Amino acid sequence: MVAIAFVTQNFAIGATFGIYGVLVKSIAEEFDAPRSLASMRIAVIILFKGLCSPALGIILDCKSIKHIMLLKLILMTIGYAISSTNNSIFLFLITFGLIMGLGSTLLGTLPSTSLAHNWFDDRRGMAISLMSIPLVVAARLHY
Repeated sequence: MVAIAFVTQNFAIGATFGIYGVLVKSIAEEFDAPRSLASMRIAVIILFKGLCSPALGIILDCKSIKHIMLLKLILMTIGYAISSTNNSIFLFLITFGLIMGLGSTLLGTLPSTSLAHNWFDDRRGMAISLMSIPLVVAARLHY
């Protein structure tokens, strides 16, 4: 379960934050927008994650973590598909911020931590700390 939580956490963080940093320059050029505006996507996602997280905590107590994580994968696919057809930087930011922000919340820290927490009675701290290693983002920063 720790390995599954590790993979989902790294996928959520890597697909949401790690990949985008490499694309900011290209996105700014594509939409003929300043890099500061193209970089706002991360801020919008973090804002939306913060707004959604309390509700997700309640939902995690009632629903299956597996179904919540699968919904995230569907949302990420929809978000990437819709954002590829946007003609405006503002629509792009809204699409990525809202859809990907919700998707990142559904697969990221809360569900992964809940999965590791619910599976172990002893050494929960160790399980959660191993699950939380941001290997994908660290590997990307190495380049």
